Amino acid sequence: MATRKPTDAELARRVSMLTAEHASLQAQRGSTQAETLVRQGLYLTVASAVLVSLGLVAQAIEFNRDFFIVAVCALAAVLILGVVTLVRQTNADAEDMMYVLALNRIRGAYAALDPAVADDFVVSTHDDPAGAFITYYPFASRRNTVFASALMFLTIVNGGIAGLLAGTISAIAGGSLTVSVIIGAIAAAVAIVLVMLAVLLGYRRTEREHVPRYPSPPA
Repeated sequence: MATRKPTDAELARRVSMLTAEHASLQAQRGSTQAETLVRQGLYLTVASAVLVSLGLVAQAIEFNRDFFIVAVCALAAVLILGVVTLVRQTNADAEDMMYVLALNRIRGAYAALDPAVADDFVVSTHDDPAGAFITYYPFASRRNTVFASALMFLTIVNGGIAGLLAGTISAIAGGSLTVSVIIGAIAAAVAIVLVMLAVLLGYRRTEREHVPRYPSPPA
């Protein structure tokens, strides 16, 4: 049985619905990015204020046991806030990937309705990870994107806070300056590596579970 060809009115209705969804996704994507920027700014402001305050406390009571106890409490609070901010950034990055895939799918639907417009899109019409990467970077393959991302920035900051916290705890336990520095450096490196592994595993899971409707053609 032959498939009925849609009428011009039906095609116009489909384009109208796709256009409305396209605009909605763009607005939601911008809102998510704006919210995460505010969260990052608040976290960095609090972290900077706590570190400056610890410097003033050190001048008042010197680097004795009382100072280290105050530092542990303050750094622990900052680290908790940093972890929450990092989790939100991770969720926002996953949402952004979803928005890009959804927008690519809509462009793929446009191209399916009118194949002549496919070549007019600068970004991709394929709703798979390869198409999403082209949408993020349509003119070049930039593999350093992860290391320049806000997620990596927050990871490094949190790693530094975790290292300071671990070194301070070591100092309270009676460790020497050298031992405390080594412990802090190891804690910072471990924290950064763990976050990177968690993000990579999450991305791989999304890549496995996502079923594209307009997959990229074979290379």
